[in-house]
Amino acid sequence: MKNTLLLFLALLIFINSNGQQSKTDSLMPFTTSLKLNLNGFRIGVEQKITRTSTVQLEIGRFRKETLILSPQIRIYKRVFRVLGFIGAGYLYKKDGYNAADSVHVIGSGPDYLKSFRITKYVHAFTLNSGFFFDAHVFKRTLFFEFNFAAGIRYKKSNLYGLEPNEEIDFVGTDAYILRPQHEQNTKGKFVLYPEINGFVRLIIPLIK
Repeated sequence: MKNTLLLFLALLIFINSNGQQSKTDSLMPFTTSLKLNLNGFRIGVEQKITRTSTVQLEIGRFRKETLILSPQIRIYKRVFRVLGFIGAGYLYKKDGYNAADSVHVIGSGPDYLKSFRITKYVHAFTLNSGFFFDAHVFKRTLFFEFNFAAGIRYKKSNLYGLEPNEEIDFVGTDAYILRPQHEQNTKGKFVLYPEINGFVRLIIPLIK
């Protein structure tokens, strides 16, 4: 996903570099904008509250039990003829889904496939920075935003469906899934992680 984001961003910047001076110098920020998070699969609205500041709210829902809420407050400033921003953000995520992996009885084998359930809750606090740019695609000017965020994430997750004497084979060569960090079981306790991410958003002006 990160490689896809970087390639997509590089392509847009390349397309934009062949055009004239960025129109965002005079048009951004819009008073009200609809925003599509292209690599976060969320939709949001940004509202101007003062001459240089806005508030933004994003919502995401992948599955029936998934809910993502992400508010953000920003201050805008032009730097070297580029419209940039700094801000503070918060993310809340609730999720629950079924998974399967290679499992064995502790201290013995062989491994066998078993289904289980994962639930998780996330609270993240970030500092955000980024910039706006436009790109000419099929003779139309489209407005985009790049947002980089860094901060901390508190995550609580549980795993249901395994017996007390069963464990997932994390390193075995016959494991069906190498379980990524976002599926690790914190056993119902909030655990602190670093939070670093980047997003590209398509901006659709509603009120200029």
